[in-house]
Amino acid sequence: EETSGDLKRIAMHEAGHAVVADLLRPGSVRRIQVSPRHGFIERAPAPVSMVLNDIEDQVVALLAGRAAEHVLLGAVSNGSGGGSRSDLALATELCTAIEHRYGMGSEGLLWSPDDVLTVGSPSALRSRVRQRLDTAWQRACGLVRENASAVEARAACLMEKRELGEDGLTRSFRPHDRLAT
Repeated sequence: EETSGDLKRIAMHEAGHAVVADLLRPGSVRRIQVSPRHGFIERAPAPVSMVLNDIEDQVVALLAGRAAEHVLLGAVSNGSGGGSRSDLALATELCTAIEHRYGMGSEGLLWSPDDVLTVGSPSALRSRVRQRLDTAWQRACGLVRENASAVEARAACLMEKRELGEDGLTRSFRPHDRLAT
């Protein structure tokens, strides 16, 4: 059954993504939609060529919805986990790629043809990926905390309008809702 609590949680989740994504890559958020059953954020495509910091920022933005739930609502839902296209899955894929496909991990120049982190993967690799996820999670929570009023304002606007395009995203903030960086 759909409830206003579901809509609030989903709006807060998507607002967390949007505010943090805009902090890390200004102007990248194109559209946000919410309903009591699901949410969606459309961002500009990631640059073709990214350095490690760019990829880490992508991971932080992916975890920011979950962070907004944790920081502002006191608990996370299953909305950021689950399927292979979930926020958590995509964040894990990026961290795994850093470690064993992009040659940017703690092992240096290393490439492996295996694209999937599994329970059977070496524990050292799982540990490094987990450490990257934990670092990104802490950063996402910190950015949400520092910009709580902006996240809450955007969530309130989403609950009322259900969809914000680029124009509405700009107008959804009052001048004093400046984002902290």
